[in-house]
Amino acid sequence: MKTPINTKISALILVGLASFVGACAHNEPMIADQPRIMIAASNTDLVVGDTTTLTISSKNTLGREADVEWATTGGKISTEDNHRVARVKFDAPGTYTVTARLVVNKAQLDAKSVNINVRPLRSPQP
Repeated sequence: MKTPINTKISALILVGLASFVGACAHNEPMIADQPRIMIAASNTDLVVGDTTTLTISSKNTLGREADVEWATTGGKISTEDNHRVARVKFDAPGTYTVTARLVVNKAQLDAKSVNINVRPLRSPQP
């Protein structure tokens, strides 16, 4: 005897719902609910003395207290807009990594990095 398609779909929905309820009952976050961070840089190819602006956006923080922490392997960072925007000035040539960390309820839940290439200033031709 064949099982009607509606019965199969209903069974799948119930299994999915049971998994969701089980995860909630154990305070286990669902993968789709994990807070995430995205980072965008105004420029990743600079010359010495330039500043780049990095902006983050986050999703799935679900009203929880969310903070952003910045780190860099070089350069000087300043932040604004509740740490959602960072400006980094580089005074020496090299390749640097700037990282934004999303902290929700005092726990780091995500981090993204961007590499910045800083070239030396060219000497003017005589």
